[in-house]
Amino acid sequence: MNKEDLTTMQSMRRFGGSFCQRLADCFAAADPQNKKRLKACFAQEFQRYGKAGEFYWLILEEENKREAGCLEAWRNVAKADTSQLMQELINRPPGQ
Repeated sequence: MNKEDLTTMQSMRRFGGSFCQRLADCFAAADPQNKKRLKACFAQEFQRYGKAGEFYWLILEEENKREAGCLEAWRNVAKADTSQLMQELINRPPGQ
């Protein structure tokens, strides 16, 4: 399954009604042939929650914010570790 399909399913599960949520579950369980059939039979739903719809982009925006937050957290950890290490080196008695 590609990134677009995964994002579309997330969009259906998050913003869709109970039918679209179950459709996303069916799509996740389907083999490639049945995935094509589901997309053909429920083209409007896949279009609404896919790249053509606003919900898809909201999911991507949330993912980008989450990834940026994780990156910032790792930067802060790295800074803290570096600061602590530098402080330990400064406070270490000579010759150790």
